[in-house]
Amino acid sequence: MKRMSKLWRRARLSAFKLLRDRRGVAAIEFAMIVPVMLVLFFGTVEFSSGVYMLKSVEWDPRHTESHALSIFTDASAHGMAIYIPSLKLALQCPLPPLASEKHIFFFEALAVCSAFHCVTSLIESPHRLVIYSDNTNTVDIFNSLRACAPYNQLLISAMNVVLDHNIDFRVLHVRGIDNPIADAISRFKNDLAVSLCSGLVIRTFEPPRDALGVGSK
Repeated sequence: MKRMSKLWRRARLSAFKLLRDRRGVAAIEFAMIVPVMLVLFFGTVEFSSGVYMLKSVEWDPRHTESHALSIFTDASAHGMAIYIPSLKLALQCPLPPLASEKHIFFFEALAVCSAFHCVTSLIESPHRLVIYSDNTNTVDIFNSLRACAPYNQLLISAMNVVLDHNIDFRVLHVRGIDNPIADAISRFKNDLAVSLCSGLVIRTFEPPRDALGVGSK
């Protein structure tokens, strides 16, 4: 099963790369790899606990009966933030020195991508996950799974986590005014965040290396 999963993961990553390549030879290569991907996919499905594509999509992410884990993310000129209300836990990461406000879309999307990785490393993988962002462009690319470079790498990184951990997810928009704790954490206004959520624990995080186009150590 593990061997099949690794093969499927490599095949889908190869397909993502070929889809981004506009050369004619890439189209031929993609046509050749599709049959292999289908064999690997159905082989994986045969031995898995269920078909991910056929999981129920009829659930209200804002309803308590959905039993979904909610996460709020944000990015500012100072850093990125991930806030998990049910755990009273916030994570923050400073932006690189050369980052500017014109890069804010990238860091908003990177914060969402990092949320997928962080939650699966902190707790048992949730079956349902709702991630809130106050950046509409970020919400759009995670709902459509369509973007241009370098955002494709963020989507691939996040979807690898989704597939590996069998997570049903939603990425929804939240107004900035309704996202005060993540906003404060992204600006390193930790005292303000703690005043808004008594007992809040604040830690640091590092973005996933593969989302940045860097190989794992």
